[in-house]
Amino acid sequence: MLLPILLPVAPAMYWRRTFPGRADQAHEVRAFTTALMPDHPRHDELLLVVGELAANALRHTKSGQGGMFTVDVSHADKRTCVSVTDDGGPTEPVAAEAGEWDESGRGLRTVALLADSWGWHGNDTGRTVTAVFAAESDHDDLLNESGRGLVIVDALAARRRHAATAHDKPVHAIVSTPLVKLTVAELAEIRTAVR
Repeated sequence: MLLPILLPVAPAMYWRRTFPGRADQAHEVRAFTTALMPDHPRHDELLLVVGELAANALRHTKSGQGGMFTVDVSHADKRTCVSVTDDGGPTEPVAAEAGEWDESGRGLRTVALLADSWGWHGNDTGRTVTAVFAAESDHDDLLNESGRGLVIVDALAARRRHAATAHDKPVHAIVSTPLVKLTVAELAEIRTAVR
């Protein structure tokens, strides 16, 4: 007779907080996430992504026009999800192509690069954008060199403009691949250019 072996399972953790739709709340969102996950192995990536998702909710939806937005953080089975739900707006979230000298427009591409997967669902009355992080990153080599991660992200956006045109359409489910992939030679070239 076979006896089942029960292995201990870490409990799932889930937090939710609603924020007023004001620009000063982006800092509060990052503080909220830091308080929940201070020792997360990908803490910096989580903060950058949740801050970007909150900024998008404030800038591109009714949330930033006197509305509200909600941040959900969940952690289970070595996977962390951050979601931002807004009050909706006239446009759908798209990882748009920014021009080389544009001062904005790289937000969702940055999210796609840093998170293991991301996606959105909803309509013009409310949308949720979610980013998923595994405990270990495939992108550590891009982000841990003297804080050059953002420079590399900008270089990626400029260098690989047309590489992901198939992914520029709105995503209604979580996608499992980043929008930009580099060869070893391309990564070495970018690293040399930003040093």
